[in-house]
Amino acid sequence: MQFIAINNSGIYQGTVTGIEGDIPGSWLSPSGIKVSMLGLPPTDEPGKWRDDGTAWVEVTPEQELDALKQQFTAAIDGYMNHFAKTRGYDSMASAASYAGDEDPQFDLEGTYCKAMRSRVYRAAWDILDDVVAGKRSMPSLEEVFAELPELKWPEEAA
Repeated sequence: MQFIAINNSGIYQGTVTGIEGDIPGSWLSPSGIKVSMLGLPPTDEPGKWRDDGTAWVEVTPEQELDALKQQFTAAIDGYMNHFAKTRGYDSMASAASYAGDEDPQFDLEGTYCKAMRSRVYRAAWDILDDVVAGKRSMPSLEEVFAELPELKWPEEAA
């Protein structure tokens, strides 16, 4: 069974294959996928249609840009949060909150994360600004991550 996948803004992402349920003839959407109950949009063009709760409506350029920024921000946050979790922090923001801590190790890691968060976001927004300005096409997330400053804990970077 196919499910109609949408992002958090309700924008059509395409279809995904469901997972057969325990009850014969039942199907589940894959974990983490938001689905639309409206059926297929008028055309199979991911990013062009938005589920407004009652019908498919065409996405405006402003909505498309907003959705792109949300997805981009979520991906960058995930990139940094994954790094912070390698030392047991909940997120990059949590790690950065330790900058200035009286414990020297927490201070070192917090100060580093605070600085790297700024460097990573500056590089990421420069990429997105170039995309929006038409200077380049949108790179894949793997390509974006490869362009961002490498995250290494201070003692690993030395």
